Amino acid sequence: MFQHTAPIEEVSLHQPKGSTKGAVEQRCLSLLREGDSLAAVYRKTGKSRCYLKRLATMHGIKLNLRPKQLNEKLKQRIIRLARLGVHRRKISQVCRIGIGSIEQVIASVSGLVEWRKQCHWESKRRCCRVQIQRYRQRYPDALRSDIKADCNAAFFWLYANDREWLENSLPRPTRPCGPSRLV
Repeated sequence: MFQHTAPIEEVSLHQPKGSTKGAVEQRCLSLLREGDSLAAVYRKTGKSRCYLKRLATMHGIKLNLRPKQLNEKLKQRIIRLARLGVHRRKISQVCRIGIGSIEQVIASVSGLVEWRKQCHWESKRRCCRVQIQRYRQRYPDALRSDIKADCNAAFFWLYANDREWLENSLPRPTRPCGPSRLV
């Protein structure tokens, strides 16, 4: 019926044996610098367009993407909001752009992902500490086991991540007293 006469180019979706991640990344960068399109580099390397876009952005390689909304001014606004610790979904709503684009811009700035992780960790620590402190204020005579039972998630998060603060904040342990014996 229908015959295709053009040769079909083979696509290797896996890295050749012996090649390293750095070598593949350098190959992608050299192809992008030569002016190959994202689709062409994808066909030659098997790396996704999103990965290639991020790589090009991180290394300052200009791509002819014809973006409709994501211009330099908007990127700077996204980065500013991300540095302030605003959630990706909220940035997406404020800037009226997709969450995937927000994540791509955040990932393209070196150190920003780690900064946001640190902010999230410190926020979680503050929330857990406040929960334990409020419980202690509400029930000043509470035992450790009461705090552990009633503030379970906060207790174990602090136990795993901030044990020194937890030990200093909990009441002193009481000696267990066995069942009373009748003589």
